[in-house]
Amino acid sequence: MNEPLTLESIAKVCGVSHTTVSRALRGLGNVKPKTAERIREYAETVGYKPNAIARSLARSGGGEFHLASSRSIIVPYLEGLMKEDRNPLFWDYIEGAVKAAALRKSSIELMGFGLDGEFNFIRALVEENRIAGVLDLGLTPKTIDYLLSKSIPLVSRLQGVHEINSRQNACVYPDHIQGYLLAWNHLQSLGHRRFGFIARSDHRSRLAECVAASHLLKEPAALEPVIRIDNGASTESIREALLSQLGPWHAEKWPQVFFCSNDDVAHHVIRTLQEMNVSVPRQISIFGFDDSPAAGFCNPSITTLRNPRREIGAAMLDLLKEIIAGRPDSRNRVEILPMSLVLRQSVSKPLPTSNPLPQK
Repeated sequence: MNEPLTLESIAKVCGVSHTTVSRALRGLGNVKPKTAERIREYAETVGYKPNAIARSLARSGGGEFHLASSRSIIVPYLEGLMKEDRNPLFWDYIEGAVKAAALRKSSIELMGFGLDGEFNFIRALVEENRIAGVLDLGLTPKTIDYLLSKSIPLVSRLQGVHEINSRQNACVYPDHIQGYLLAWNHLQSLGHRRFGFIARSDHRSRLAECVAASHLLKEPAALEPVIRIDNGASTESIREALLSQLGPWHAEKWPQVFFCSNDDVAHHVIRTLQEMNVSVPRQISIFGFDDSPAAGFCNPSITTLRNPRREIGAAMLDLLKEIIAGRPDSRNRVEILPMSLVLRQSVSKPLPTSNPLPQK
């Protein structure tokens, strides 16, 4: 019986890597024209045609993707993440998974799909028997249900504990409540007693987790006020929200510290306060979330909670390998990773309330 045609078998005959074969068959650059022509001619001669995937991309309008050369662990991602830089933190998870795979000599492939092509793309890979397992960094419920119905090993990254009840597969997520408890204890140890929260409209879970952590404190604390802003909030809209709920700056009327639902929100709040002539952290402290790359370069740099993105990617890879190996209770295991404090310049001890600063 002849061996099944794969990118690896074509690469062996042509004396190149399977990545070179993949790029040549897709008409991409970085392959010498004569080499690409030789590869395409041989593939045509032996009848190599990845039909199911080609049909899927034709139906979905998807663009460039990386063909798996054999059954391997795949990490599907929306191509727009790369082209539009919509979520740079996404690639930290990828880096953690790829480094873990390299250490464990595992085959891992990044595969991009078009905006509307996720389900058809994944289904085509399953029909081609190309998937050994999937690392889910944001697949739709429809695709997840399909993979589980086909008994494909799957590990998902969750945003927090609020998502766990809706999942039936193995998951890894950061312990936001544990992280917020670290934040509360640190702020109280500095002497802060009045706390507010500024959240984007899609960050309701962060607010709930911060409140949940406050109930674990030895010394009771509350969030007041809670200010909600739109996803695309500007300094003008943040200023309007602050003034409408708190009035002009006054040291005894405003919170001593604001939790912000992520570092981007914290950066916009700092800029807004600076435009209002309110000093951070001298007059009010700002606390972020995520430890994004920009948090350390703001002025002042942002005290925040570090989301262990690379460690989550590595833990997802390790858990998926256990599922593939058939380890008991691995298919629906939940692993929780701790967060950590990153202390920078946007938080300091509060000013004494007995000597309030004059109103600006």
